[in-house]
Amino acid sequence: MLFFGPLRPTYVERGVLTLCRILCSLETGDYVTKPGAVEWAQNSLPARWQPLISRAIQGRQQPGENPIPGDIEETWAFLRYVQERGFIEDY
Repeated sequence: MLFFGPLRPTYVERGVLTLCRILCSLETGDYVTKPGAVEWAQNSLPARWQPLISRAIQGRQQPGENPIPGDIEETWAFLRYVQERGFIEDY
């Protein structure tokens, strides 16, 4: 994994919510807000991703909290899931 600078607590939260937004847009064809995308994700994505999404919402509401152990790896796994489900090619 390559990081550009120190890992900040908001990276996981922003990454997860942005991935929800990307996937929602790819699947619905609509441009949505992050809150709209999160609502879509909570209703549409498998149970595996729900705890990560919930923690990302909490992180947005309580900025500055450190990600819990495993969230960084789980965020990378969610990225791979979005790539596969959205048919996003590596560049």
